[in-house]
Amino acid sequence: MKLSTRCKSCKSEISFNSLVDDRVELEMKKGKEFPLTCNACHKKDKYHVNDFIAHKSQSHKVFMLIIVMVTIVSLISFELFVGSMGIYFYGSILLAPSATYGLITRQYQVKLNSFNRFKVKQ
Repeated sequence: MKLSTRCKSCKSEISFNSLVDDRVELEMKKGKEFPLTCNACHKKDKYHVNDFIAHKSQSHKVFMLIIVMVTIVSLISFELFVGSMGIYFYGSILLAPSATYGLITRQYQVKLNSFNRFKVKQ
């Protein structure tokens, strides 16, 4: 997920990608406060883990596109090697990637909401 905050001096957005699930895990990896350098004004400040907000990252969209493509290719190759599956096969070509995308997106959104909702004690 993408974590972002605002620079304390110029108010521009500072962001980075992280594989943490919540603020406690971020605190364990980086500490309660950790330094970041602003890309706009190049000033280095310490930011508390509660200063960050989680957003969807572009890597999530690419990952979902790969899953959809692999699912479609595997279903088509299954059709070619096994034989004609009829209407059920073509329905599954549409249903399987949609269901996969929906489930993973829902879990990712729950993860984002969980990160943004709970804060660590100061």
